[in-house]
Amino acid sequence: TELGKRDMLAVLFFNNTWEWTGGYSQYLEWAGYGKAPVPVIDGWPAFQEYVGQYLGCETCDTLFRNHVKNIITRVNSISGVPYIEEPAIMSWQIANEPRPMGADNKALYETFILSTAEYIKSLDPNHMVSVGSEGSFGSENDMDLYRRVHQTEYIDYLTCHIWPKNWMWIDHTDIPGSVERATLLADQYLDEHIALAEALNKPIVLSEFGFPRDNHRYDREDPVTARNEFYTHIFNRLTLSAKDSGHFAGCNMWAWGGFARPVNIFWQPGDDYCGDPAQEEQGLNSVFAEDDTVPMIQRFVTMLH
Repeated sequence: TELGKRDMLAVLFFNNTWEWTGGYSQYLEWAGYGKAPVPVIDGWPAFQEYVGQYLGCETCDTLFRNHVKNIITRVNSISGVPYIEEPAIMSWQIANEPRPMGADNKALYETFILSTAEYIKSLDPNHMVSVGSEGSFGSENDMDLYRRVHQTEYIDYLTCHIWPKNWMWIDHTDIPGSVERATLLADQYLDEHIALAEALNKPIVLSEFGFPRDNHRYDREDPVTARNEFYTHIFNRLTLSAKDSGHFAGCNMWAWGGFARPVNIFWQPGDDYCGDPAQEEQGLNSVFAEDDTVPMIQRFVTMLH
């Protein structure tokens, strides 16, 4: 209801590879697989091994489908509009950054994505559905796997993500000096995925991208010159694609920090919510209301409209 008042659209995701919304690991706990490891405490290998069990867990899938059905068949208690008729919902997304979590899980991953997409469409043929994939990076660097989960009629558009810091495309000690390399690698990544979108004749959305502040600090006073340069490059590509009716159809910067005032490096109960999830540094990728990134974004939004 509030989204509609603001002429905004939402992409609602049902699941998450990562722990910050519960996601796969929470379903595994409910299914009796023991306590979920916390990556920053127990290490990445332990978390990956644990979460990798999700795709073969029938109990987890039953619980997940119940959740999907409960959401999609819900009627808005304020407006009385069924969710399947809600114009403020742009699309449903299977999960945030779903991954096979290991090469041995590729077949299970493909089955999960394809069957879930079909299930969502059976409940709601009115809205678009996306996978939520990072692209090849989240597909065990297997572009054919990425293609197979997106070519189905039940997936309406492709997604990919770009994370220069996480993917070690930048030097943390010289972020402004790393922008050229980051944009070059981003272009290569985008080009590869846009080419596949063209082959499938479906739009593609860069549904996450972010960039740290100049000095890799998390406070609002740190400059955002490098971020603005990287953002501008992405927005220029999108603007050109829109002008040429290209398949690169949209992008979502990560993330809006608004008026939040980070107090701790990592989120603690009672802290403001930034755009950064709790397990990441608060302010790492957040765009705050007073950042000069905001008017730059507004200029490109105006151009696209």
